[in-house]
Amino acid sequence: MGASEPSTTTITADAVNMPEFCPTRRFWAAFSSLLVVILASALDATSLSTALSFGRKYLIILAFILFTVGSIVAAVAHDMTTLLIGRSIQGAGGG
Repeated sequence: MGASEPSTTTITADAVNMPEFCPTRRFWAAFSSLLVVILASALDATSLSTALSFGRKYLIILAFILFTVGSIVAAVAHDMTTLLIGRSIQGAGGG
């Protein structure tokens, strides 16, 4: 048998130390949806009663659509900005 060859799936130092995955960006990825939920919950009673005049069924459908779209955007994100946008849309649907 021949000598064993090195693995072709080596991880370089650049891949491990990518600036896309710094702790600050990881924090914002987790915090962005929570921030939108907090901002959405700050709506006053008149805005909420106006929204409820359309009916709870339509609000639940809208929330489901927003959360689903946010999940898809976050799932296909290739950079941190797109991920943050997707997480924020998820927060709007979940809030």
